[in-house]
Amino acid sequence: MRRQLRIIAASCLVLAAAASSAVGQAPSREAFWKHVQDICNATSNVKTVDRIEPHAEQIAAAAESEHRLWGGHKIDHTGRLYKFGLVETENEQDPGPSSTVPLQKIGWWNVWRYLSVLEEAGRIHLDFLRLTSIEGAIDARDPDGTGERRSTSVGNLFAAIDQIDDAQRREAAKESVIRGAIADRPWSAVFISYLVHTAVGATAAKTPQQFAYSPIHIEYIHQAFQASVAEERGSPTASIYRACPAHETMPRRGDLICYHRQKSCDGLPARAIQNLVGFGDRPNDKCKPVSMSHCEVVTHVDKNAKKVYTVGGNVLQSVTERRMNLTANGLKFSSSQGDRDCSAAQARPGVNNAAPQERCSLNDRDWFVILQARPAGAFAAVGDQH
Repeated sequence: MRRQLRIIAASCLVLAAAASSAVGQAPSREAFWKHVQDICNATSNVKTVDRIEPHAEQIAAAAESEHRLWGGHKIDHTGRLYKFGLVETENEQDPGPSSTVPLQKIGWWNVWRYLSVLEEAGRIHLDFLRLTSIEGAIDARDPDGTGERRSTSVGNLFAAIDQIDDAQRREAAKESVIRGAIADRPWSAVFISYLVHTAVGATAAKTPQQFAYSPIHIEYIHQAFQASVAEERGSPTASIYRACPAHETMPRRGDLICYHRQKSCDGLPARAIQNLVGFGDRPNDKCKPVSMSHCEVVTHVDKNAKKVYTVGGNVLQSVTERRMNLTANGLKFSSSQGDRDCSAAQARPGVNNAAPQERCSLNDRDWFVILQARPAGAFAAVGDQH
């Protein structure tokens, strides 16, 4: 975790330094974003929305393939879950009479596959993967009791398990550790990194300069913001993605749509978050720099129905497809994604319904940026220099 925080802080410093130079050439933040929007619109518009880059197609196809493999969840455009699939900690969703189990039908194994492929390729390190335990919880029986939270690296636990003589017990113990660690640690950014690596890593995203492979989303989000800063200045950049304002941009197949999960900034306008991430402009004393976020791959744009489909990992502990709204005019990503307030729908007679409002739609999130897949010619030459 400390390593992740250091990386986030370094990314913020680099981005702020680059952005400050761009701001010196522009009279205001809005002038900067207007220029960026022009660049985004040149790639994404009604006439060209179906003509996407090969690397974007490959990433979207990989996302669809993983969703089918999981038989994953599905969320409709109102933000309701209507199909439930395999989840991260399951051995099998529907065990049959045979003792032979297809590995792809094991939820935790699929996540371990993502982690292992990325680690073996040198894309990420598994030192972030840890198991949480609560001291004394096993022997405790009092629900009002407390315990001290402990965290142990998977590597240390594996080393201890290797002392077990029986091979079957060693395997069972290691699988239990993996299942627990996957439940404890978010893997949604690992999912995105896996898709990019397996789909285009040998061609379009060969180096970290082209895609910041990471177990946390904000690293490659920052990279896309840096690309937009560079493009606005007319400078070359190797990144395969640029940052485009979420609600002014038409999403395309292979793009990423992202929201933040920074509670201190909950509900703020998208532009405030864009300026926070892009320039370090804090909108108020409470809102802290974004470290928690989530991104999903755009897999389909239904122009007639004004809907966009995305696939994300670790959404309700599965690989999940969302169907979300586009604006009727311009097919931009809509800021209206289902009912925000559940209180009216869930009110019951004779019950105090004055509790804090809950979001009723699973799609109603603080979406703030589309990471737009840049044309291959815009980054290939730069990336090949690294």
